[in-house]
Amino acid sequence: MRRTFSVLLALIALLAVAATPAMAQDAYRFSFRQSGLSADAFWQTCVEDSPSPGLTTCESASIFAFDGKIVIREAGSPPQRQGGQACVSMDVTDETGLPVSAEFGCTDVLDFEAATNLSSATLSATVPVEAFVCSEVPGGVECVPSGDPARDVAVSANWTSVGPVTRFRDRSFSRTETDGLVCVFRQSGRGTRADAVATATVDGADLGSSQFAAITKGVFRVVDRCG
Repeated sequence: MRRTFSVLLALIALLAVAATPAMAQDAYRFSFRQSGLSADAFWQTCVEDSPSPGLTTCESASIFAFDGKIVIREAGSPPQRQGGQACVSMDVTDETGLPVSAEFGCTDVLDFEAATNLSSATLSATVPVEAFVCSEVPGGVECVPSGDPARDVAVSANWTSVGPVTRFRDRSFSRTETDGLVCVFRQSGRGTRADAVATATVDGADLGSSQFAAITKGVFRVVDRCG
């Protein structure tokens, strides 16, 4: 799976977990559909011998911007319909690669433009981000809100394509069973994308050139249900 899809789904997953903390223990159904133009990028800087000799600490940032239609459905609730959206995440990982702390947030108030031929994109937004504290748990990592008030972060980003426009089709499926509760997770995506280089400023800090970036036009779906 290409990283474009992975970054998008990571943001979706964090939103879903933050919004419904009790989901994993009960029967539920959650679906997400997005169609339109988007751009995403990832940056990471690692410092060796930090916080002590022989250890490495990494700081990462991701930006995602979208213009189009989003529909979120949860059992027992009316559909949520959204338009454009910008999200930013920032985290610090320890020498094991597991996050120690993280900040994440989204806004639907943004100035985002992406060329329909996927040649370029620009974003300007102020994003309210919430702090999370992360810890290792059996089977992975759990991040919970720190309880600190959200803070506004100014985000400015520019994407320039560096490769040809290519078609993609992604699909995955997983099934798990715990204490008699069967859970199914499906994700899929199709459309066109162009690899890119992004530069950005987040909260006054210049991130420089991205390690990964892409501009995408397509449809993405996620279905997560237990019962």
